[in-house]
Amino acid sequence: MLGVRSESVAFRRSKRQGLTMSVTERYMRNDIPCGLHGCRTCTMNAELARKGVPLLDDTLGQILLPDASAVSRFIALFEQEDELKNLVFCQTVIDALDRRNRTRTMRNVRKIAADPARSSVVFANEVFVQTRVHGKSADVDRDTRAVVRAAEWYRQHLEAQNKAQRVVILTQREVYSAEHGVEVWRLEDYLAEQHPKLVDHFRAIEQATQDGDMDVTAMSAGEFAQARLQAKAQGSYAKHYSEGDISDGLRNGTLVRGTIRLRAGGGMRSESQGVIERSDAPDIVVIGRAALNRACSGDTVVVRLLGSSESSVGEAKAADGDDDDADDAADSEDALAVEQIEAGDEAPVVADKANLATAVHGVVVGVVERRWRPYVATLQADVAGGMRHLAVPVDAA
Repeated sequence: MLGVRSESVAFRRSKRQGLTMSVTERYMRNDIPCGLHGCRTCTMNAELARKGVPLLDDTLGQILLPDASAVSRFIALFEQEDELKNLVFCQTVIDALDRRNRTRTMRNVRKIAADPARSSVVFANEVFVQTRVHGKSADVDRDTRAVVRAAEWYRQHLEAQNKAQRVVILTQREVYSAEHGVEVWRLEDYLAEQHPKLVDHFRAIEQATQDGDMDVTAMSAGEFAQARLQAKAQGSYAKHYSEGDISDGLRNGTLVRGTIRLRAGGGMRSESQGVIERSDAPDIVVIGRAALNRACSGDTVVVRLLGSSESSVGEAKAADGDDDDADDAADSEDALAVEQIEAGDEAPVVADKANLATAVHGVVVGVVERRWRPYVATLQADVAGGMRHLAVPVDAA
């Protein structure tokens, strides 16, 4: 039966579609089943059983509700260990994964729920009148309260039928308190108590993911986007040489000064190759965004020449392609990350394939003089303290 309608608005950013807004409308219901086999209250359970939908096992002594911190980081443990049964995956957890584009994790959750041997279900607590929690859906504290409310409902639902099953929340966060009135275990402690053979597997996953951002509850969506933005800004380009290092390099011949020109073309990434023309020596070719190191067409730059092992054209192109793939993968995991677009196409001059064979290769280590002229710039005003911006010269010369 349909009840109150709720609506949530979310904004996402991706390279292919840019900034998009998604509006989710939800109609609250009062007939969401618990999914427990043998429940005398939820009449829809019998219909689900006839359709072959797996249900919770009422003969097991407990029902487990892993929250987003446990599922997002330790999904491999839940997926691979069949001993973990009677799992209830709240819709709140699914939504938290969806906001970070964790589609593979969501697919694995549904795979567990579809396995009859696991006796697990997905519980639509976000559209159930009795488990509804008000607040902004992207708020971690609100999501915590939503999981607690779902656990409370299950406990009360079982007590009303004189069922002795425990309801346990599994988590990796220290945010639950005794006043919540539900049983909460840290995942590692629960495994040590109930499934000691799985502790080694847990610790292996914990060690492998300790330096990553697998836990979607470790920071808010805004904090996550800002952290990803700063990481890209710090990791994309090498620091320019100091004036003293540049002077010494020009004096001893390890560095070369010249005017760089970027390739003209039709794509956003076509400027990722530049050339410094020299009349008395082979041209210097700079390939890749990292090698260009923030240089724009017409700038006077200082370049460090690469050795033969470093300057393979094929290797340089492959490295540049790997960087693009890495950016695409990062944007698919985090829909809120700021879209990175290269500077516009400018220069009509670049070394052709014939000249590439004789050209030497280098990387920009400093910009001596900018070719200042009017620029059009788009600032990422939607991200507080953004560190990456798009600047495109007005002219194409």
